[in-house]
Amino acid sequence: MGYYHPGYGYFAQVSKWEPNVASNPDDLTDDLLEATKLLVADELFYWWGSRAWSYNHGSRGPSSHYPDFPGRQDTANQPELAGMNQLYGDGHVTWHSAKYLDKAGLPSANPNFGKVRGYDTEGTLYIREKR
Repeated sequence: MGYYHPGYGYFAQVSKWEPNVASNPDDLTDDLLEATKLLVADELFYWWGSRAWSYNHGSRGPSSHYPDFPGRQDTANQPELAGMNQLYGDGHVTWHSAKYLDKAGLPSANPNFGKVRGYDTEGTLYIREKR
């Protein structure tokens, strides 16, 4: 039995967030919708509690970090992420294939990824555009 994972990250009003929550706040939307600022992305979340990843698009389908959820849990150091969609302020969406990304070092700092931190090592990640 399969399932659909509908999670996403919403990245608006970054200037109103607590300091140092976003690793690269200049990547994210603030008050104005801009073509170069990320607004929403498919979920790529790492939860410290279960040490599992949640994402929409994986090489074997979606993954959920919820221990009691009947879906697959990816607890690998490098998630089996296939890629993710990202929506920008002007309404354009890009698909980023994970096969071109270095996933080593996740969930901590990796220059391919931006991170909005939670507790401990948990956080929501997104793929940084080359600038």
